Amino acid sequence: MVNVAECAFDSIFPTVEDLWERSGADMKNDVPHFKNLEISGEPTEYAVRNLYVKDRLRRKKIGSSILLGYTMSDGIDRLVSVRTLDDKYRSDADMITTTSTALTTTVGGYAGRRDDRIAREIGLQTVTIGAEGSTHERRLTSAQLGSITLAKTGQSEQAILAHVSQRFDLPTRHYGMGDSRGAMIKPAHVLYAPQYGNEVLFTDIKAPCIPDRLAYDDVPKVALWAGVEAVGGAAVAAALFAERDLGLLVGTFDAHPRAMSAVARGIIPALASGEAGRLTELAPEDMRGHVVLYGLDILSSVHRWHEIYSHKFDMVLKNVPRGSHAHLLSRIGLQIDRIKRAESSLLLDGELDTQYVVRGHKPDYQKQASLRPAANQ
Repeated sequence: MVNVAECAFDSIFPTVEDLWERSGADMKNDVPHFKNLEISGEPTEYAVRNLYVKDRLRRKKIGSSILLGYTMSDGIDRLVSVRTLDDKYRSDADMITTTSTALTTTVGGYAGRRDDRIAREIGLQTVTIGAEGSTHERRLTSAQLGSITLAKTGQSEQAILAHVSQRFDLPTRHYGMGDSRGAMIKPAHVLYAPQYGNEVLFTDIKAPCIPDRLAYDDVPKVALWAGVEAVGGAAVAAALFAERDLGLLVGTFDAHPRAMSAVARGIIPALASGEAGRLTELAPEDMRGHVVLYGLDILSSVHRWHEIYSHKFDMVLKNVPRGSHAHLLSRIGLQIDRIKRAESSLLLDGELDTQYVVRGHKPDYQKQASLRPAANQ
């Protein structure tokens, strides 16, 4: 007897193969490619604000934060936030940081605060790209929502990054970041970057989820995950309050009806398909980076991510056994430290030393650091 509920589930949450087929992907060596996917027209400029640092009793302008709206040839729009720095305050490292946003979040709040710190403390320019529908300018059609895949998102974001680099004269070498949904997209960046003249130097991600397709029998697991994360989220909020950093959450979440429609009808089905695990398997084995996995994150399947990444020897996986998904909002400072070490590695060696970026164990760096000011003059 046919299980009507299970059939309905399968129609809403397709397999990876069905997802790629209905999105019009052209398969090459098992990798989906999307023809004629390009930027439509010039981006809309929504806002420009100055970036400052404190200089004793006054503020000093160091650059700008620009908010743009990009629309691709498939009619899908995305909000993009760019931090550019004046020459005097810009690092000489040939690298920018790029971020794909987490589910239901936007380019402001947590992501924006992190970008501000990267620009001010390290001197690196940054680009953060929001999810489908994040400009709120248009209501996406059912066909557009049904065409959303993590692979297509990754290819679209690489096209946008190439355009942003040309528009603002930014490096095309990327230190790629992503949390949750963003973490699940980043392997696609490694796959599609060469197609757009970009290079992903390092992938720094937290809390990737659902490496394999969710089945109808997993519905109770999803409900349990929601309960665990409610408790974990409360604990994270309490910790941020104790650290006087609760403001980090202000402006983080995007509850606009058009954004939520894209989440429910397009993004979540793609996340549930197991596409994240498939793309990671397809990514080059020489990809480099750092992955944080949380033991209490029920949908993360820590052991599966270890299996999937087992042949990528320059990907370092860190387990946080008592962490829940919500804990990705904490410990920004550790990620900032890794980015600082990546910048130092590029400046001093001309290339990234993965082990140094991740672990910071390289005695000569302390001594060599004293040479850096002279090298920059």
